[in-house]
Formats: sequence, C-alpha cells, structure tokens
Amino acid sequence: MATPRPVRRWPPARRRCSEPEWLGADELLYADDVTGRWNLWRIRVSGGAEPRPVAPADADTGGPLWVLGTRWFRPLADGRVVAIRTNGGDEVVILDPGSGSAERVGVDATANASIEDAHGSRVLLTAAGLTGPPAVWLVDVEDPAGAERISGGASSWDAEWNPVPRAATFDGPHGPVHAFDYPPTHPDVTAPTGERPPYVVFVHGGPTAHTAAAASARIAFYTSRGIGVLDVNYGGSTGYGRAYRERLRGQWGVVDVDDVAAAAAGLAAAGRADAARLAIEGGSAGGWTVLAALTNTDVFAAGISRYGVGDARTLATDTHDFESRYLDGLIGPLPAAEGLYLERSPLSHPERFRVPVLRCRAPTTRWSRRPSLRRSATRWRPAASRMPTSSTPARGTGSAAPRPWWTP
Repeated sequence: MATPRPVRRWPPARRRCSEPEWLGADELLYADDVTGRWNLWRIRVSGGAEPRPVAPADADTGGPLWVLGTRWFRPLADGRVVAIRTNGGDEVVILDPGSGSAERVGVDATANASIEDAHGSRVLLTAAGLTGPPAVWLVDVEDPAGAERISGGASSWDAEWNPVPRAATFDGPHGPVHAFDYPPTHPDVTAPTGERPPYVVFVHGGPTAHTAAAASARIAFYTSRGIGVLDVNYGGSTGYGRAYRERLRGQWGVVDVDDVAAAAAGLAAAGRADAARLAIEGGSAGGWTVLAALTNTDVFAAGISRYGVGDARTLATDTHDFESRYLDGLIGPLPAAEGLYLERSPLSHPERFRVPVLRCRAPTTRWSRRPSLRRSATRWRPAASRMPTSSTPARGTGSAAPRPWWTP
C-alpha cells in the first residue's frame, strides 16, 4: 500500500467536511460547510488545484451522522449527482456539476430523506412526506416525474385527518427559532368561535437532530383531538446552517430551553394557542429539554419525558462509546465543568417542578440497571412528592422501544 498523503489541508476552523466520494481516479466529491451551509465541492487530488463548488445553494446537503451509512448524495453514471437539500424541509435534486444547474425531483420527500443507492440512472431513496408515512422511492433521473413508490407511504387514515403544517419562525433570546405548526384538524368538528386551542410542543432528540414537516400518526393523534402540535427545531438543530447548529455549543440546557419556551410563547402571543394550556413532550435529549423547561420556565402546564436525561453527569459517565465525550462540546469537559452539569441538570432542582409530568422509562433493560442510573431514579422522589408524577414502563429505549400507550 502506498504511503498515505493528505489531499487538502484546511486552516483550523469549525468546519465539517464529510462523505468523500470518488468521481474518477483523480477527483473527489465531498460536502463542506465553508460557506456556512453544507454544499458539495469537487477537487483534483493531484496538481494542487483549488476545490470547486457544485451548484451551491442556501441549503444543507448533510446532517448529523446518527445512523451509520446515511447518505445525502450519490454520484451518477453520467456525471450528475443526486442529492438531498435541507432548508427547514428536505428536497431531492439532480445536480449538474458542469452547468451548475439543479433540477428538483417530484417525490413526496420532505423529511428524513436519505439516498440509499444509485445504479446507472436509477436512484433508491427513503423519505417521509406530507401525504403519508415514510416510503421507499425508485427514481429514474431520465424521467424524474415518473418516480415510483416501492414500499410504504400509505396512510391508515384518510387525508382529511392530516393537519397542514405551517413553517413558523419566532423571536428568541439567542436569535430566530424555527418550528412547524400543526393546528387541530378534524373533518367533522370545529372549535367554538374565538377559542384558542391547547398545544403540545414537540422537542426532538439528538440534540443535534432535525425535524421537518411530514404526515405523522403521532401528530394526528393530538390534532384530531383538538390539540395542536408545535414541532420545534431549537438552536443546535441541523438543517439551517452552521451558525444555527453551533448556537448550542456549550449551551445545552440553556439555548434549547430558551428556544422552545420562546416558540411556545410566541405561538400564544400570535393568538394561535392558549397560553394557559401549553404542554411539552420529548424523548432522550428532548426529554432533558422537557425537564429543564419545566424547572426553568413557567411557560408549560404539563410535560411528558420519554427516557429523558435528568442528570447530565450520569449521561456523561454511563453513555455508550458512540456518544463518548459528546457532552464535552454540549456542556463542557469533566471535571472542570462539573458546576455547569450540576446547575443545568433538572434533578438538581426538584423543588422547581410545579406541574404534572409523565415520565416514560425502561426499568427492565441492562442499561437501566446501571448503578448510577438507579441512583438517578431515586432522585426523582423529592420531585414526585411535590407534584402529580407518573412513570410508565416500556421495553427498550430510544427508537427500539415500543410506543407508550398514549401514542398510536
């Protein structure tokens, strides 16, 4: 094997290059956020040539690598590139590096889009859309309009039950906060004139993940019962550029809390929600934000935390290898930042819990039997003695866990 050599060196900066793909024996295609957005670039590996942009846009072709093998672009046999672009929501595009053109592919792919494979002129992709659940699509780039849905995408409920999402942006203390508003929707029932509906604020996990507008049985469960849903991409979320992502650097438990509270309050101030009937729900890192919002703000009247983090020190010491040292960037390195861990952890302030909380947990897994997590569980007792609290058991944690009883 030849001695490895660097293809390109960049000056020290918070840049995130990813997904290098060979376009030939001497050229690479990759994603880089040098402009503040993840765009595609190509570079000759010999001759010291400068990188060249490929159809730059004010959108991201890239995202958090929570699942190994996730791809946001693939080179095609004819030299074009199929890619996912995200600016709040996803879209699938065919890029021509020669002309710099971008042609949108007409598939219902607005969220969680991923390029699974490409062969010749055919592309296999997965995505959720506005009209139905996640689906697998087969697209021939020679005839993008003839995209074929291979599997999934069919709803078990009629389209009239689907709320029409509205992209919304609210003013927050750290800058604009992006969200998607799903109003109460029922084909046969309308609210009394002038009544503002209750809302539940959804908080995604990660925390560096992203949510986008798409049909969802979980959302329809609420909206069909007269409860609106506000799905918030708080600071730290992907899909809005590097500056928005890095807003959460060292500020987990501060920026995320401020942003979800600002979004909820902004929705109520706009007259779209009842300020006295706002709830908040999230899992894992989102569960942390739920608990932190309940102990640090008075915006919410109730909360649902699914396997949420209550003690950041426990997460830092007991997490799996994939997330090892993750909190160094979100809060700070231990032991130097232990004071921040203690101050921001919701279980450090049980006296601040003043509203009902439903806590969904997994008491029977190897993970939940770790001594530090068992100690953390006992720290709930002071909070539980001061307010209505319910703990709902479930098998497994995270995406592998069955849905609790309150979601379809």
